[in-house]
Amino acid sequence: MKKQWNAWGDADDALLRHYWLHTTLPVKQFAHHFGNRSDKAIAAHASDIGLGKRPRGVRTQAAPTEFAIKSALAIGPMESVELSAKTGISRRAVMARLNGLYEAGAVHIHAWVRFGQHGYWARVYALGSGKDARRPQAMSKTERDRKRIDRMRKEDPAAYAARLARRRIAAATREGRFVRRDIAATALFGEAA
Repeated sequence: MKKQWNAWGDADDALLRHYWLHTTLPVKQFAHHFGNRSDKAIAAHASDIGLGKRPRGVRTQAAPTEFAIKSALAIGPMESVELSAKTGISRRAVMARLNGLYEAGAVHIHAWVRFGQHGYWARVYALGSGKDARRPQAMSKTERDRKRIDRMRKEDPAAYAARLARRRIAAATREGRFVRRDIAATALFGEAA
């Protein structure tokens, strides 16, 4: 069945003129007043009757995702995963909108947080144009090893003692001070005293 064409009447034109020239609402928000016409059909008809461009405020209207993100950030600084959970918007959409807001200067990087011991550094965003927090520098291998060994010494002293014993044996072997006892001698005469 072919879609029925609805003619535009004088009342429709007057209503469209009012919304088009005197409000800053996006077309989608007043389209329901014009029956089942699409927002593109409404914009095309506005062009046809010579209404021209919309007032400037219309172009700066925030999208619903932007409004939700700004409302959540008004509570306090948050990371994108937390923003996604609080707003119900996918993380990908949140990140896309945050990148746009960041480039526009509407948000800044408040801090960097790390999720888990080996997790990634995530940006914590805050509203307003402030100074961005510096990204933490990655630790070198030496620093990571030192941190791991310090943690081992505190949390598992037995594993730390075994590691030290292995290192002592390896050093003695390298220097030629450590001579392993023959397996047959150990079997016949037992361990050396």
